[in-house]
Amino acid sequence: MRFGSSTARVFRVRAAVLLAVVAASHSPAGAQTADEVVVSVPVFGVGGVSRAGDWAGIKVTLSDQGSRPREVVVWIEQTDADGDFPRNYRELATAPGESKSIWLYTRLPAGMRSGELPVVVHEASTDASGAVQIGRRLGQAGAAVRGAKDELYSIIGVVGNSSAGLLGYTPTRRNKRYAIGGHERVELANGIRPEDLPDRWMGLMSFDALVWTGPQTTALSLDQAAAIREWVIRGGHLVIVMRSGAIDWVTDARFNPLFSIMPAVEIERLEGVNYQRYRGLLTTPDDLRPLPSNLTVHVFTPMPDRRRATDAIRILNGPDGECVVVTRLVGTGAVTLVGLNLTSTALTGFGRPNIESFWNRVLGRRDKALTKDETDDALRRSREVVIYDRQIADRIDYKGDAVKGVMLGFLVFLAYWLIAAPVSFALLKRADLLRHAWIAFVAATVVFTGISWGGVALIKPRRISGRHVTILEHVYGQSIQRSRTFLSLLVPEYGEARISVGHPDGDGGERFHNLLAPWGDTRGAGAFPDSRGYLIDAAEPDRTVFPVRSTIKEFRIDFAGTTGWGMPRPVGGAGTDPGEIRLLDQPPGPGAHVLEGVLEHELQGPLENVVIIVVRGQRYNRNLLDLVDLTPPYAFSLGAPWNPGSPLRLDEITMTERAGSVSRLPNWFRTRMVRSWDQGTSPSDALLAAGLINMMPVPDPDDSRSLAITRSSLHGWDLGRWFTQPCVIVMGVVGDERIGDAAPCPTPIRVNGRPLESRGLTIVRWIYPLPENPPTIGSLPPAGDGQ
Repeated sequence: MRFGSSTARVFRVRAAVLLAVVAASHSPAGAQTADEVVVSVPVFGVGGVSRAGDWAGIKVTLSDQGSRPREVVVWIEQTDADGDFPRNYRELATAPGESKSIWLYTRLPAGMRSGELPVVVHEASTDASGAVQIGRRLGQAGAAVRGAKDELYSIIGVVGNSSAGLLGYTPTRRNKRYAIGGHERVELANGIRPEDLPDRWMGLMSFDALVWTGPQTTALSLDQAAAIREWVIRGGHLVIVMRSGAIDWVTDARFNPLFSIMPAVEIERLEGVNYQRYRGLLTTPDDLRPLPSNLTVHVFTPMPDRRRATDAIRILNGPDGECVVVTRLVGTGAVTLVGLNLTSTALTGFGRPNIESFWNRVLGRRDKALTKDETDDALRRSREVVIYDRQIADRIDYKGDAVKGVMLGFLVFLAYWLIAAPVSFALLKRADLLRHAWIAFVAATVVFTGISWGGVALIKPRRISGRHVTILEHVYGQSIQRSRTFLSLLVPEYGEARISVGHPDGDGGERFHNLLAPWGDTRGAGAFPDSRGYLIDAAEPDRTVFPVRSTIKEFRIDFAGTTGWGMPRPVGGAGTDPGEIRLLDQPPGPGAHVLEGVLEHELQGPLENVVIIVVRGQRYNRNLLDLVDLTPPYAFSLGAPWNPGSPLRLDEITMTERAGSVSRLPNWFRTRMVRSWDQGTSPSDALLAAGLINMMPVPDPDDSRSLAITRSSLHGWDLGRWFTQPCVIVMGVVGDERIGDAAPCPTPIRVNGRPLESRGLTIVRWIYPLPENPPTIGSLPPAGDGQ
């Protein structure tokens, strides 16, 4: 059956699907026959793990008991904040006696820990015009949501049976919503098989990192490999732990469908290596137990002819300067190769590697590895949980407009009551015309009826509009930007409206699967009396036709491509391209500047609340295992908005001890984030900090006012990974705190075929990779605090 384009599919099946659902729901009792298609849900969430409030992949198996091949439509249904029924669907062909599996994708509601979502199969056919007709319901089953992770949790997926020491992030006996040794609680999705990975990138969206410790990737289909690649491009971090004999499938395109995003390196395998040489990477100073003496090490050498320096960046070196961890930047994400054999039971059986010594340096985290006694002590204490992105909903609502209407109604009623009653009575009595009171009352009624109708017509919205909060990110030298938009959409009509994400003519030939999903907490939501269903293509969820009632509909949108916003860029002395940012070789003292270079931007308004973070690179001090101390970043604040086209001289801005600047990132956190929360951190400050949670200072367990800083809607957007390598991060806000002075939305959104006029707040994040500067880490500590 030929369904045509994604848009055509939505239009063609929409009406027929709704009629079929109504007919099925009104079938008389006893008329239901046995299912012709048996539906089962063997997997809910990749690795059986999903997170409330985020996208999940649901693997559905259909077994057709019929007597002929046929086309079917299968969807998973839930309820949005308005009581309507979004149905994420896919189409496929079945055959008698044959079982087929297909992935469906949907965004789980916030707060959903357990429950059941219906999976429904309908017969489909094509008429003479090519339109799809939905026929009988063929089968139905419930997709059980069991133990969905809290929306505050970070999740790391592990492909393979070895956790490679990552269990250090997840100590047992925890009953807190936060990390005992940090801020954001980490959960592992262990034991994922390559063949069980999804065929679209949104199935991996729950994972903040995907660590591959299992066998080679030849079990991946082309769709699965494309899903991983798109997930990486959109900010995912794929970490591959090299096993014995793994060189061929990593470096040879014939064996590795992910070859195009692998670091451009030559790999040398060393046999029989004594891991005592790498003690500084694997253990803590007080761990004196012996390390394995006969394991494999893979050493990485960046190819000299690689197209870009960022195709192979050395992250960690061994004691002789040999690279054992290397990464490649891909879009806004990265692929990292680990040369140490972390899957060996001789190593992992003793709780190695230690997360502080190794994994924090690779993933960009600050979690503490606590002993059992420290964990027990921490569990007896409580910390206040602060959700730094919780203000998004308040930023996009239309309460201000509703208040205007209520106030107008109140003032009109008050004026009417005063004039129609006491005022008119007093005037008529003074003029001895009380016998005409009824005329005055009728006249006041007519006048104020006209005022009321006129006022309503005046404030009634006439145009489709939106309010948004958007996070926009770009890595210099990469061809794409990514954004996540939270949108309140007002359509002042009744019936249906069409919304789509992305450019109508594509995005430079790159094929991205942009995401559109209803957003908002459904708990306690009031349903409209005419609740209706609407379809979203589960494989390409970038458009839908949804019910409108002259009210608000909220969406979460994930986009990758080009936005048309001129992000910061380095320019030459005369404003010419390309320019360069240079990091000074020596650590600067008081009064010295950290960077040299000039930046300009062409954003859709001034960049305000600007913070420039400079990461000089990791250092090795055997007695200091805290990552921020090992990567001493600087943070500098601008005192005024940065206007489009205005040159920003970095040597003037990044001067240590400059008046108005905060020269150490931990101080920036403490002064502008943690301490100011009691006084009410501004929405822009909170959203800026929500991308740096993994870099925030580890709480003092003895501090009764210690906070646990978390997020619920911005997972996958943490900047912590960038603190493992030299870089410059520029963050700021486009759009004033007041909605009236807000900026347009950078995400390309169309409603009813026309670009949406949406205004709000955009958090801009721009990353400039600097030349590599890997620390050399071995078995003995270097003198002092040196490299």
